[in-house]
Amino acid sequence: MIDNRLTEIAMKVPVLGDVPILGNFFKSRALNKTNTELLVMVTPRLVEGTPPGPAPTQPGFPQQFLDRPQFDGKSGAAPSPGGTR
Repeated sequence: MIDNRLTEIAMKVPVLGDVPILGNFFKSRALNKTNTELLVMVTPRLVEGTPPGPAPTQPGFPQQFLDRPQFDGKSGAAPSPGGTR
């Protein structure tokens, strides 16, 4: 991958650079050109397969964090026993 960038940098003296005609004497501009190359190196390695036989166990499904029948989903607390909200 190659990254080619062209950057323009403008600088001026704060008050004097805003004067209409004389302000050009207090301003400067510079162009900055950079070329960057990214090199990725890969080292191949042979990996042995699993021996024939029963398949290894798979990870289980995650457990629920909240108990859905007891959680009303609005206030973060269990509903009151009387059923009023």
